[in-house]
Amino acid sequence: MSRNLACLSFFTVIVLLQGQGNMNAAPQYNWKYGFNLAGTDGQVEVMTEFQGKLVIAGLFTLVGETAARNIACWDGVNWSPLGTGLNDLVRTLQVHDNLLYAGGDFDSAGSQSVRYIAAWDGANWSGVTSELNNRVYALTVYNNELVVGGDFVFGSFPEEKHRIASWDGSSWKKLGTGVNNTVRALTVHSGQLVVGGWLTAAGGTGANYIATWNGSEWDSLGSGMNGFVGALISYGGDLYAGGEFTFAGGNLAIRIARWNGSSWNGIATGALNSVDAFSVNLGNLIVGGDFRIVSGSDTLQNVAGWDGANWMRFDVGLDKKVKSLATFGGTTIAGGEFQASGQKTTPYLAKWNSSSWTGLTPGEGILGTSVNALFLFDSVLIAAGEFTHAGSAVARNIAA
Repeated sequence: MSRNLACLSFFTVIVLLQGQGNMNAAPQYNWKYGFNLAGTDGQVEVMTEFQGKLVIAGLFTLVGETAARNIACWDGVNWSPLGTGLNDLVRTLQVHDNLLYAGGDFDSAGSQSVRYIAAWDGANWSGVTSELNNRVYALTVYNNELVVGGDFVFGSFPEEKHRIASWDGSSWKKLGTGVNNTVRALTVHSGQLVVGGWLTAAGGTGANYIATWNGSEWDSLGSGMNGFVGALISYGGDLYAGGEFTFAGGNLAIRIARWNGSSWNGIATGALNSVDAFSVNLGNLIVGGDFRIVSGSDTLQNVAGWDGANWMRFDVGLDKKVKSLATFGGTTIAGGEFQASGQKTTPYLAKWNSSSWTGLTPGEGILGTSVNALFLFDSVLIAAGEFTHAGSAVARNIAA
């Protein structure tokens, strides 16, 4: 992102939005201020909760007036650094066995070597291995072990270009002969680990951009896709994949496909550039991205619902890319690069009210360029992105 355009620097900001009312009624939303904190001086990539605190991570050096290298936590009153922090971009976080694991592009925490993955116990950082030679993109838990995916070769297994390995708390394990190219997405479906990314082989056999690991061997999921897989979700007993492909299992499947346990099926037609976000609300799969799905006489623009058999139209949709989705108080919330839904102004953050998209608070929208991430913490919706105001206030503040 350029910081010279019109001499204006956009800061990544964390804004807390509180919903009021019961879970069965449409919640009322209010921006909450009062902590007099100024956001971060760089991008926030990921958020999670650890030991009752909100943890944010990305590429920044300050949060409010607090020095915090690329990772920080919020206890409801104050921001705090996590020790000396990490020296480069943090891309992914995972809590497992009372530890917070961070993965990314970094290789040190202060003077301590922590190559691309590190563990925080609430007081100190520790290196998990010195053997990774490149960045970590994805973390998950499978069979009670931490699974790490990325663009690395694991030093203990020099004959295999792994890009994936698991950690049981005391030792590293290889997953067969691993995969042959970058891992970008991990999930668990029907008791199996699902891996998506740029891979074209898993376990030494062909596996086009997606594969599964059952604890002892790899499976290719048919003939896979013809392009990158970057989003995965298990829904309604099936596996859904999103990315930049146009075929799955030899069938037309533009940017999104469903695996029913034996074959791939495309579920969308139209002009789809990418599928970037999945969520589930009221039993329906919600899909966000940069697309125009044609469903009968309807066109579904950048956000759509799927009930397992049919697409559902969200009014006229949103006018630009949806990058994040969340469910808050039974309501679907979307964040992204959009500014409107039809004639309604919904800058960067919008809620679905059962018939149309609206801004979360009338006249109190976002001023900036994008909302990149949404997270629920302590009954509060947190939005992270590239903006300077939320509502009428300068949004370099935190409110709850």
